[in-house]
Amino acid sequence: MNDLRPVGMARQPVALGCFLMAALAAGIIGLGIVLVAWLNSGSTTVALDDARAYAVGSVEFVPARNVFVVRLTETEYLVLDDLDAANRANQGRRCRVQPLHAADPARAALVTQYASRMNPKAAGSTFVFVEACNSAVYDVTGLRLDRDGPNLDRHPVDIDGEGRLTVNIARRTCTQRLAGNLSAPRECEQ
Repeated sequence: MNDLRPVGMARQPVALGCFLMAALAAGIIGLGIVLVAWLNSGSTTVALDDARAYAVGSVEFVPARNVFVVRLTETEYLVLDDLDAANRANQGRRCRVQPLHAADPARAALVTQYASRMNPKAAGSTFVFVEACNSAVYDVTGLRLDRDGPNLDRHPVDIDGEGRLTVNIARRTCTQRLAGNLSAPRECEQ
């Protein structure tokens, strides 16, 4: 049977099929790119500055992650969450802990008042965190000072092969001060 179409004109179903296959391939590639970007954005390990950039005794806030990086000694770092247990449990109110400025007269008074309750690792430190909604007070290690109760949550911290501080923001260690035990394990609030 003779095909009466001019030479070079494809049949309609073949052209439509080719177009649909090309569109499907582009869609799959686009979905793959979005999926890879989404998976990488949810990475739980975050690289911070070079570990040496944090001075011994320093406390630095990382606003993108809502954590405080504390360097206690040449080799010991802590990463503390800025949301305490009471505020984590209360979805309607989110008061975050804040450091008291060195010039704030309340800081000296709190350090004097709670000196005997401070973590021995905080010896000599005059740094305190306060949470205004419940008046909670914590020392530089995140230990609760004003009463027994949950301490500030900690995130695992390490130094990578390039010397940068790395933090696993998806994991937390949760402790509480209980009758003489400064860091009794407790279940973490979501």
